[in-house]
Amino acid sequence: MSVAERPDPVLAPLHFDAFLESHFEQRPLHVERADASHFHCLIRSADVERLLDVGDLRFPDAQLSRSNAPIDPADYLDARDRWVAARVDEHHAAGATIVLSQAERRVPGLAALCRSVQRAWQWRCQTNVYLTPANAQGFGTHYDAHDVFVLQVEGEKTFRFHAGGPVLPFNDERFDKAVHMPGAPGEVVRLTPGDTLYIPRGTMHDAIADDAGSSLHVTLGVFVTTALDLAVEALRQAADLDDRWRRAAALQTRPDVRALLGEALPDTAIASASAALADAFAIDALPPSVPLGATQVSLGDTLYWCPEAILSCDASEIGRAHV
Repeated sequence: MSVAERPDPVLAPLHFDAFLESHFEQRPLHVERADASHFHCLIRSADVERLLDVGDLRFPDAQLSRSNAPIDPADYLDARDRWVAARVDEHHAAGATIVLSQAERRVPGLAALCRSVQRAWQWRCQTNVYLTPANAQGFGTHYDAHDVFVLQVEGEKTFRFHAGGPVLPFNDERFDKAVHMPGAPGEVVRLTPGDTLYIPRGTMHDAIADDAGSSLHVTLGVFVTTALDLAVEALRQAADLDDRWRRAAALQTRPDVRALLGEALPDTAIASASAALADAFAIDALPPSVPLGATQVSLGDTLYWCPEAILSCDASEIGRAHV
């Protein structure tokens, strides 16, 4: 098993259970490492450059961001929303951060990491990649509505925390700069290659690359099942067993419904809801596979593929097919 296929590179040497008790949903965690190559198995700057050259990138899966001077996507896209590499290079040289969203769809190392984390932690996740020029800042102070693990791959970056964020926002409670104002400055964390930084959802923060060179980091965003998710699913399960849950909830005139809502959720409904959510996770948790290419096979040919590969076949002519 490669390093990218194990979840421990994210938190090691801290054990996952210790992390849950000491930091998860509570406060940031900085894991310092002396090994600058710790995350090199995931992605490198050369991989980003290759994607820019041949990846057929499209907005919004790939975009540019600059905190002090937002960039109109029309400045670097063609009429079909594809990146124009020369324009991207110009903006990047002028301080724009290159952002690749859901990069596990294109980068095998990140896909392997997502699969490993999802198996071990039972959280849905995705990865974004950020390549920031020296002494540049891609985003202003904000919070994320999901928990984030920053994996510093190359260069150095300083993260600054502020008061003022909401407590554990739901995924649809996104940051709005017109509503959410950063409070007093707090902790400052400087990341070097190989470090991990955990940022709880709702925590106000911003980041700036070191003036000595560009910064490359991956954000592993995780999407947890909340207590509300479990309660809603448990109520659905209870409604399958007890038709009182299907009745109109005019509490002033329906004492039976009022009494029903006052009861604790039955243990059987909670257990069934947990099983249903686990099944839903198993079905849709794995990120899309990274395309491995196509080939033409003829009658009598033998085709080998890796265990996790997904194959599709289109007949092209009699006796031949494209796979």
